[in-house]
Amino acid sequence: MDEGHASLKLLKKVQSAEALGIAQLARLNFLVKLFDVARMHQAEPLRGPARIGLWGPLRRRLEHIPKPGPVAGRVRNYRQADLGRCLELLNAYQKNPALKFARIWEAESLSKQLEFQDLAFTQVYEKEGNIEGLFNYYILPLRGKVTVKVGVMENVYFGNMSPEERSALLAAVLKQVVSEGCAAMVGCNFQYYDQQVLRSARFLSYPGYAHFFARGDPDLVRTLRPLKAREICFDQK
Repeated sequence: MDEGHASLKLLKKVQSAEALGIAQLARLNFLVKLFDVARMHQAEPLRGPARIGLWGPLRRRLEHIPKPGPVAGRVRNYRQADLGRCLELLNAYQKNPALKFARIWEAESLSKQLEFQDLAFTQVYEKEGNIEGLFNYYILPLRGKVTVKVGVMENVYFGNMSPEERSALLAAVLKQVVSEGCAAMVGCNFQYYDQQVLRSARFLSYPGYAHFFARGDPDLVRTLRPLKAREICFDQK
C-alpha cells in the first residue's frame, strides 16, 4: 500500500491488528527514472532529488538513456516458450540465505505476470541459447493533475550477468518503455538484486513509501519483524 492509502490509514488505527493476524512486513521507498521531466512534474510535482531535473542541463542528463557496450548475448522480448526457464530463475531466489521472504511462483501465475495483453511485459537476456536474466515490468497510467503513462518495475533477475550485460538488458527495457509513451519508470526500492546498473542509468530515490503487510496465524505474525529492503523479494501486487 502506498503512503496515504485509505486502507493503510485504517490499519494504523486498528490497535489489535496483530490479534487479527496482520503485521507490517516491510516499508520501502521508491526509485524513479525520468524520461520526460516536464510531463511528470505536470502530473505530480516532483519532490526530493528528482527536483534537480527541473533545472536546465540537468534535465537532459536525467532523461538520457545510456548506450550499452557490446555483449556476447542478445536482449529480446519474452516468449511463452521461455516460461520454464524464467520460473527456474525467479524461484532460485528462495535459496538465497540473505532473503527472509521470497515468492514461490507457479507456472500459471508467472505466465500472466511476465506477459499479459498490453499491461505486463518482459525482456530477457539470452546467451548461447540460455536465458541468463530477465526484467519484468508493467505499463500503467499515473493519474495526477494530468494522466501520464509510467513503467513499473516488477521482477528482476540478473544472476551472474556481467555489468555490461545488465546494462544492455536495462537499456532495452528503458527504450521499450519510452517507445510506449511513458514519462518515467518507477518501482519500489527492492535490493534483492544489484542496483548499481540502475544508479548508472540515473534512477533516483523518490520520497514516499510503500507498505507491505503479512496476514496469517496471529501467534506467527507476532514473531515477525520488519524486513529490510535487501531481505525481501516479491512482485508489488
